Amino acid sequence: MLRTRVALIVLLFAAAGGVYGKYDKDEEGVRKNPKDIVDYFLILPGEYLDPYFADMGFQARLDFLENNDSLELTVDMKNAYISIKGAYDESYIEQTITYFVRADKTKVIAVSKTEPNAYWEFIRVCRFYELKNGNFTDITPQIVPKITLDLFAADAYKKLAASGIYTQFQYEIELPQFGTIVKVYPKGIPAYLFESEDEQYTYEDIMATIPYSYIELAWNKQKGKFEFGKKFKK
Repeated sequence: MLRTRVALIVLLFAAAGGVYGKYDKDEEGVRKNPKDIVDYFLILPGEYLDPYFADMGFQARLDFLENNDSLELTVDMKNAYISIKGAYDESYIEQTITYFVRADKTKVIAVSKTEPNAYWEFIRVCRFYELKNGNFTDITPQIVPKITLDLFAADAYKKLAASGIYTQFQYEIELPQFGTIVKVYPKGIPAYLFESEDEQYTYEDIMATIPYSYIELAWNKQKGKFEFGKKFKK
């Protein structure tokens, strides 16, 4: 019975696209021609990742993938997805790495991570990168449409929510493990940014009446960018 259970666990892990055992990775080869999601994780600049990995080079990150026993780690090779979650040194990590493929087979690397925030404690930020000639370039503004509060606001507040202080609205992007649709969740505006109580009261009314919990951004591989998709009500 024990052998059956162990075999079942291994089979389920493999079916999920995980990697069991050591990775066969050569740094020179990976940097010259990265092929899978693990390759990109190994060569991304440290500043793009959670501070947990900031000082880790190629081999140290590889050792982490093979020997981690302290954080919740998901490596889904089939779906080009890595997720790392957990607490460490009085901090918290929520790191996701995936990629989206263009029609010409080139890849856009997506990296999200939690960052300390004076107002919300932590906020998830997401950026998109292109690798050319060994260098990563942030192309987020070119491929992600502008996300504004009026996209979430009720009809009565849409015009107001698109101007003034409300343009400093912040949001969070959730990267998918399956498929190519990302979710965008409204976060809000820190209270210290408001210059008057009237502004803040109006903002609170806008947020209290938001009808949507999140909106989708769909990947258009032909255009190589995201486009607005469905909105999901609360």
